[in-house]
Amino acid sequence: MSTMNEVRSEGHLSSIKTNLEEWREVVIKADALLGWDLDWYPAVTGGVLSAVFLFIWYWDPTLLTFFAFMGLLVTLTDYVGPKIISQVCGPDSWNGTKEKQFEKVCDEIVSTMDNVHAAVHTCKEARSKKPFIHFISTVITLITLAWVGNRINNFFLAYVLTLGVAMLPGLMKRGILQQHISQLSIKVGELLKGKNGLKKEM
Repeated sequence: MSTMNEVRSEGHLSSIKTNLEEWREVVIKADALLGWDLDWYPAVTGGVLSAVFLFIWYWDPTLLTFFAFMGLLVTLTDYVGPKIISQVCGPDSWNGTKEKQFEKVCDEIVSTMDNVHAAVHTCKEARSKKPFIHFISTVITLITLAWVGNRINNFFLAYVLTLGVAMLPGLMKRGILQQHISQLSIKVGELLKGKNGLKKEM
């Protein structure tokens, strides 16, 4: 089974490398930016995203216009982008260090896809083994999301979620997220121990 997973992962890695071949210079630059290779990169990420959302808020397009504009932007970028990259960054600028970084980024993308696939598989497994618990947890989660969406402005919520996703790679690479999660788990453990101690005394 593990051999099949490795073969599948290798196939995914090869496919992703092929699809991103024309964008490899942009990919490694984006990885450096999102991974906070320099201390001022988070400010750049936050500033750019804030400017984009501020422009969209000021423009206030209809939903159809927004999707049409985004489609137009993606189409132009997909057509013109590789041509500009090939002119600015010639093949001579690519070296072994960049190739290793590119492979690392592609491997991280494959790992993320595998994690998503594993999460979906776990959810399906829980649905088949414990349908009632799965049903209750799904209903509670959806009601909570609906309540949050009703209480918070949708545009602001989209901004916060986008900013959070963009900051996540840097937080993980610097170990900040893991540190806070471990501290939170320790506090929860201490809280549970305290409750268990009170129950025993009673």
